[in-house]
Amino acid sequence: MRILILGGGVFLGAAILDSAGLVTRPLADTIEDVLDEAGGFVSDDRRLRSKLGRGREAELITRWRERTAAGAAETRAAKVDA
Repeated sequence: MRILILGGGVFLGAAILDSAGLVTRPLADTIEDVLDEAGGFVSDDRRLRSKLGRGREAELITRWRERTAAGAAETRAAKVDA
């Protein structure tokens, strides 16, 4: 069964989609188009420069967690001193 989910939790069933002339496309076509788009970036493409690699993302998450943990420890220490 095909459904289309719109904002606000509105669901449209297959009959409504068919009557509106909306059709689905083969999954293989969608995958091929996504891969073609991903391969179309060049090194000076600003879209590529703005993305984080997995390593950089992991590094930033680790630093954020350490900073959050340190801040929580300081808050607990301040409450004990008060």
